[in-house]
Amino acid sequence: MLYALKKWIVLTVLVAALSACSSRTYVAATASTPPQYTHVYLTIGEVWFSSDATAQVSDASWLKFPLDKPVTVDWVTASNGTLIKLIGALRLAPGDYSQIRIIPVDNSAVLADSAKALSATYNNEVDYVDAATTTHKIPLEILNPAGGIGVPGSLKVPVGGGSLPVAANSTSGNSTSLASNSTTTVLNFAVNFNAATDIALFTYGSQEGAVLNSHAQAFDLSKAGGISGTLTLTNLVNITNRSARLNITATAEVLSADGSRHTAILHAPVNADGTFLLYPLPANASSKDPTTYDVVIHGAGIETIIVKGVEVTRSSASSSSASSVMSVGVATVSVGTLIPQSASSYAVNLSSSNSLPAGAVISLYQTLPGSGEVPYLIEQSAVNPFGGAMPVGLPVSSDIVQTGSYATGVQSITLTNTTPAEGAGTYIIAASATYFNDGALNVLVAPNSSSAASATPASLSVSNNSNSAAIAITHSNGAYNHGQLIVSRDATIFATASLDSVLASSTGGPVTISNLPGGGALSPFASGIYDVSVRRWNSQDPAATLQIQTYPAVIDVSSGNATGISININ
Repeated sequence: MLYALKKWIVLTVLVAALSACSSRTYVAATASTPPQYTHVYLTIGEVWFSSDATAQVSDASWLKFPLDKPVTVDWVTASNGTLIKLIGALRLAPGDYSQIRIIPVDNSAVLADSAKALSATYNNEVDYVDAATTTHKIPLEILNPAGGIGVPGSLKVPVGGGSLPVAANSTSGNSTSLASNSTTTVLNFAVNFNAATDIALFTYGSQEGAVLNSHAQAFDLSKAGGISGTLTLTNLVNITNRSARLNITATAEVLSADGSRHTAILHAPVNADGTFLLYPLPANASSKDPTTYDVVIHGAGIETIIVKGVEVTRSSASSSSASSVMSVGVATVSVGTLIPQSASSYAVNLSSSNSLPAGAVISLYQTLPGSGEVPYLIEQSAVNPFGGAMPVGLPVSSDIVQTGSYATGVQSITLTNTTPAEGAGTYIIAASATYFNDGALNVLVAPNSSSAASATPASLSVSNNSNSAAIAITHSNGAYNHGQLIVSRDATIFATASLDSVLASSTGGPVTISNLPGGGALSPFASGIYDVSVRRWNSQDPAATLQIQTYPAVIDVSSGNATGISININ
């Protein structure tokens, strides 16, 4: 699967070159979030660039640009192609850049003014509404925040001029003034996050938690287009989530690299008026050779709609947004107005016996009948990184689907009722995880009499060498009786382990982490080097006693199993 490409919430980097031999870089943000979230706040303090695809956080190759003031982005607002600028007028030398690193403002820091302005309680925060319609505001934990969120990409800053005016006198900053006598070559660069897969919810004791499990991927906006559409909501009932947002999402999909399934490139939550915009989508330069996507419109309250063969060309207007504080992407094709039908629903969860990696994502697929059809991705969710079932089941439609095909120049698409090959309301459930092989498509989940269902997806194997790390843990404070060890890289989770027995011992104890990807070229970051974080708390008052400690780059399994590692929980 093109896994890095579906790894959704979208941060966007807009690059401009000033005059004949200089460049200016603009960084913006956009995102996609499922309807249960009312806000997802991410506060950003720095943006880094490196031309070395394998650069570690400590390498000297990074070009580091602190923001004049931290910027807080609400992922719920920054959706449907909305681009919110983070920083502008950065000078980047012409060349190729392979990594971007977004450095957040940690929750342990003073609340940023930008977060206060949005009424956030934490610099990084997840707000959602539960079944009792109670709003929860919980901190979004970011693993090793000083190391930031790693984003692979391919950014080329050219030499030469153009014709677009940009800021002339600032070397960094969040605001710019335009100089009409300046010329630039503009390059736009987009980073895609999707909260459905990149925010993992869990519980510890009686408390709720949320952790970023990043699968970010960058796109060049000068090579992007967009798909728009409108849903007529007349026939629908029970489509509003308890958050008051529509429980409907549009997804642009392509075939996976191995051709076994469809994979998501971009998601867009449908707006209250039924409109959506899938932007930015990678697109070919020539209108004679457009890039083709299938659009899947899905949600628990509707019959899923699948529109095949939507042809996307590049948007010539995307570069003009580089210096705007907020702008919206441009659709280069529309699927017109579609009329979805109401559907019943049920919830899908994982059985407590699943053995998935801590950073896994579950995906639900359905296959259209007919020769040569392969499963379409319908719904996705991050798993509980500490094992067992998810705190909240994933709601899915229990009815048939509607299908249609896009044709150039046709104003309306005819939809046909179709029963999936798996059966109405029945899905293939499979898991995936970064640097792991995709799970087998051989487990079905279907509605039952209780309107809920649980399943155990097939286990995953490491795509390169599977290595282990033996860690000796000591601690000097007996105030904690529960704990979790997290192994991560670039804000992506790879493994977790309980520390309860270690904390119960006065001398600590050993922990072994197995099944870590290591060895070989782990593109885009060719590394088997991982960070370790420890969460610990006392069950008498989990919220008040929670402490989080980070140990950057302590595990190296790039050449085999790792031993002799020791950490102290202080």
